[in-house]
Amino acid sequence: MAISRDDLDQHGLIIGVSPERFRAVAMPLLFDHLDAQCEGTIAVNRQARIVWINDKYAQKVGIRDPRSALGKEVEEVLPASRLREVVESGQPSMLDLMAFGDEHFVVTRIPLRDADGTLVG
Repeated sequence: MAISRDDLDQHGLIIGVSPERFRAVAMPLLFDHLDAQCEGTIAVNRQARIVWINDKYAQKVGIRDPRSALGKEVEEVLPASRLREVVESGQPSMLDLMAFGDEHFVVTRIPLRDADGTLVG
């Protein structure tokens, strides 16, 4: 069966593409979206160690090089963080206020799960 232009979405992906292919394309788009729409984004692993932090968030909390935060326990970088609670409970915290210095941020904390539903961060 030949594939026509009508079978492709705007990114050139076949409509009905496999979940694996979709994730491979969608994940970078998701991170780009988070980076553009949020004042800051951070991700931790199951041990609540930082595995990703975007430049905007690092700058807000006074980190010159975001890579320097990688592998650190989240509380070492953000003492008032509640990300560990989300990782330990597996429950999201959809809307909360977090104080940092003289600023307050509305934050959302969402547990990340793999395809099998295992909590990964």
